[in-house]
Amino acid sequence: MADSTISSSVVRDRTRTAWTVLLSALGVFIALMIGIPIGVHQLIQRSTVEPQLTLQAVQGGIQVEFPDGTTRLLMAGQPPLRVTEGTTILHDAGGETLLAVNTADGTQALGTIQIYPETQLQITVARSPRYSASHQPHRLEVAMKTGRLRMLLARAAERPANFRVHTAQGQFLLGVGGSYTVEAAAEHSQVTVREGEALIYAPKGQLQVWDNERGIVGQDGLPTGPLPPERDLIVNGHFRLPLESGWQVRTQGSDPSQSAGSAEIISTAGQQAVRFFREGTGHAESGIYQLLNQNLRDYSRLELHLSGRIDAHSLGVCGVLGSECPLMVRIDYEDALGNPLQWLQGFYAWVDPAAQSPLLCETCPPPRQQHEQHLPGAQFFYDSPDLIATLSTDGRPPARITSIAVYASGHSYDVQLFDIELLAGE
Repeated sequence: MADSTISSSVVRDRTRTAWTVLLSALGVFIALMIGIPIGVHQLIQRSTVEPQLTLQAVQGGIQVEFPDGTTRLLMAGQPPLRVTEGTTILHDAGGETLLAVNTADGTQALGTIQIYPETQLQITVARSPRYSASHQPHRLEVAMKTGRLRMLLARAAERPANFRVHTAQGQFLLGVGGSYTVEAAAEHSQVTVREGEALIYAPKGQLQVWDNERGIVGQDGLPTGPLPPERDLIVNGHFRLPLESGWQVRTQGSDPSQSAGSAEIISTAGQQAVRFFREGTGHAESGIYQLLNQNLRDYSRLELHLSGRIDAHSLGVCGVLGSECPLMVRIDYEDALGNPLQWLQGFYAWVDPAAQSPLLCETCPPPRQQHEQHLPGAQFFYDSPDLIATLSTDGRPPARITSIAVYASGHSYDVQLFDIELLAGE
């Protein structure tokens, strides 16, 4: 009888143990079935890599401090420098730099940032999703103590991008596919939106700023705006619309049997641009033209800003007379007496050491500007001096801007114009 009781107890214990093991295994199985997909999903969503960040010194020298404490002086003319999250950029009074932001694989341009002289900033966050299945955005955040940034942000095709600028007074969240200027000083910081939208976060409120608006945050932490910026006299200068919106295309060649070239909007790695292209011999010009007919009497300042890239041209500098630059801007204007006048600025990339090519246009009327050289295949920015002051040096200040033309000139050329602004301020 005792043996029977012991046997039944053993059977019950073994049964209980078996059920415990079975249920535990089932619980572990269910946990794995749920946990593994969640873990993989979290891994896909949270895993990041650094985007490609490349510094190119345009003028003067800049001091670059890397996260490990090492420093380097980057000078104009030196090869581009790869930088990472945590890098600090310190400008002297004459330095000017471009920071190119691309996806980790280099196939997609996310934005280009022009860093002006006497600007101090640190790249605090630079992150991109590691996996294409991730829903997270590209992220770039910079902390700016002083200075000025001009930012052209591309439209990210496969995922959104989050660009944020931190200053002592607040934060500026910038929308993709736009053009912005951010300025920081001890007294205040501000953002000017040429195209796109910006959201200002400040200690005492928020403010949304749209196309052709400006917002300011002072030391009191209160955002002010939207305020009017300088007026852009050019229509469709960022080329988000077809060229027919504001522009006329003009091409001409000296030899009717050859192509006169082309000027058309293209999309390259998320950036809109006008491409001027020609392969041939003999002189030709391909460009775009816009009538302005704008009275300048109510304005005290006039500045030209543009961004472009010269990929190739066959004539060294700007030809034997300096009049065939691969990229040229011509502003036609009148003085107070109605006399027609011109201002011209040329850009080139290649110098022919065997030719004595002039550095300014010898056949153009005064005032003559020296042509600017830029690295082939590299995006560059140009900011003119105050044109009203410049064109007034001969005692004939401009009274009316009649038109503006941007064109490529020469034999063979391949050039892109990303954006152009002609800003008039009171």
